[in-house]
Amino acid sequence: MNKAEGRRMQIKKKQIFIGSALTHLPKEVFGEYKALIYRIADLVEEKYSCVPKYALEHSDPQLAELRQTQRPDICYKLDRYLVESSELVIAETSFPSIGLGQELQIAEYANIPVIFLYKDYQNNIANEKNYQSKSNANHSIELGKHKITSVMALGNPAKVHEIKYSNLDDAIMKLDSYLCQILPKLKIRDKHNKYEETLSEIRKLSTMTEYA
Repeated sequence: MNKAEGRRMQIKKKQIFIGSALTHLPKEVFGEYKALIYRIADLVEEKYSCVPKYALEHSDPQLAELRQTQRPDICYKLDRYLVESSELVIAETSFPSIGLGQELQIAEYANIPVIFLYKDYQNNIANEKNYQSKSNANHSIELGKHKITSVMALGNPAKVHEIKYSNLDDAIMKLDSYLCQILPKLKIRDKHNKYEETLSEIRKLSTMTEYA
């Protein structure tokens, strides 16, 4: 068997990107939020033999090796390529996040399906906002049914499923119920792994920083 045949025989695994708010996530819910991300990662890896990717393991630790001025450019590349190299995105959308919004749009452009999850944390319910237009007509800001996730985000064409959960166990149970339906339908996409190339760029930049 030649090398080409050997590579074809290797079992390729589906990659799942887990996106979430982080920058402006309230400190008091970070522990529960992090636990959910880890539980999701364990579920997709241990039960479905997929490769989980998420910022807490595959972006933030890598960025820590760089100077502050280098991080925004590399952060965008890492997160973009993590999404583009995945077969599925699982997005926890309980809190507003510009970065997560970008990731959702990247998924839409790349035709990657997205599962939305969100929970009522009590401190994440949008307040009603009424106003008068320039023509003095009365209007209200559209907040959606649950007043949690942006209505525009929920309208993303990449969304294939939406889960409102009450606690960690409920989230995993409902997610598992849907993953067993969608994962067999997803084919491994042909893709060039730009994420690994960006890791190489980080190593070069961190070496330059060390000896600067």
